[in-house]
Amino acid sequence: MDTGPLARRLRMAAVWAGECHVGGCRAGDGFASVAVELTGVHGTLTLALVIDPDTRLLQLADVAPEP
Repeated sequence: MDTGPLARRLRMAAVWAGECHVGGCRAGDGFASVAVELTGVHGTLTLALVIDPDTRLLQLADVAPEP
């Protein structure tokens, strides 16, 4: 996974939402995938993470605003 674009996207989300706190789990199995709500001062985001269960390497990281 290319960490440059991921880090840039996370910084943009932080600017948009402000300081965030972890909220409820939205989806995932808690082992190889998870999607959690991040409640910020100015907005709410969903952070989704997927890892390869065999290698434990990050396969997907995405952050998106809640509709």
